[in-house]
Amino acid sequence: MLKAFHVLPGEERAARMSRRDYLYCAVQQWLDEEETLEGLCPACRARAMQRRCTVCGAPLPAEERTENTAFDMERYRRLKKGSAQK
Repeated sequence: MLKAFHVLPGEERAARMSRRDYLYCAVQQWLDEEETLEGLCPACRARAMQRRCTVCGAPLPAEERTENTAFDMERYRRLKKGSAQK
C-alpha cells in the first residue's frame, strides 16, 4: 500500500496509519480497479484480467499459482552462499 502512495515505512504519515487505515486504502484501491474494468468492452476486460508474465507480458496458464517469473533461483543460491559474483 505504501508503494502505491510513494511513502516510505519510516515516514511519519506511515507511522500514523492504523491497520484500519491500510484496510480502507486497500479496499478503495480494489474498488477503483473494479470500476476501471467495468468501463472496458468485454474483449478488453477479458484481456486485462488475463494473467501475464511479469517480464515479457506473455499470457500465463489459468492455473492458480503465484510465482515471480523474474526470480533468478541460481543467483539467489549464489547470494545465499555469500557469493555476489555473477
